[in-house]
Amino acid sequence: MSLTTAALIERNAELWDAATRHEFLDRVRDGTLPVAALSRWMEQDYLFVAGLTRAWGRLLVGAPQADFRLIASGIDAFTDELVWFEDRAASLAVGLDREPLPEASAYIGDLADFATSPYPVAVTGMWAIEVAYLDAWQGASGGDERFSEVVGHWANEEFAAFVAELAAVVDRELAASSEHHRAAEDAFAAVLSHEALFWGLAGLD
Repeated sequence: MSLTTAALIERNAELWDAATRHEFLDRVRDGTLPVAALSRWMEQDYLFVAGLTRAWGRLLVGAPQADFRLIASGIDAFTDELVWFEDRAASLAVGLDREPLPEASAYIGDLADFATSPYPVAVTGMWAIEVAYLDAWQGASGGDERFSEVVGHWANEEFAAFVAELAAVVDRELAASSEHHRAAEDAFAAVLSHEALFWGLAGLD
């Protein structure tokens, strides 16, 4: 039986909605999110992106040479994203020396497991993170200008093109490795579960 990126989203619709729709995003869109809540979330996301950058370094080790350019571009983008956080730390009162909360720590810990899995599973997990972020922030776009820069950082054409290219890699890998389908779907579901919890780190729940 074939498995594709589109099928993964369709077959996990409830988890997908939980990962990409949240009060946090609704309040970003309508401009009512307290800045303190955004700051709390960004503090944890900064730690997550550092872990994600390391995980993509491990992903590169197991990748076919044809994917080196894409994975290297991802590492570059995540490194630039850390600088983006650092540049806005003072204006948004983001503490860059915070400890990860339990939900963030668990997610960061699982990144290493995803990245060192067989490549079809690993790249599925990493794509899941990016596509969930893209969809979530696209859903928050077009609203209040108060958070337009933050929303635009993730809801933009360049990021969408990167996610689409990554999805094509996942589709290729899944088509060639049916023996990894179960593990790939488990990784996808695990990422969505983590994403759903991560929005709550803003402290609105």
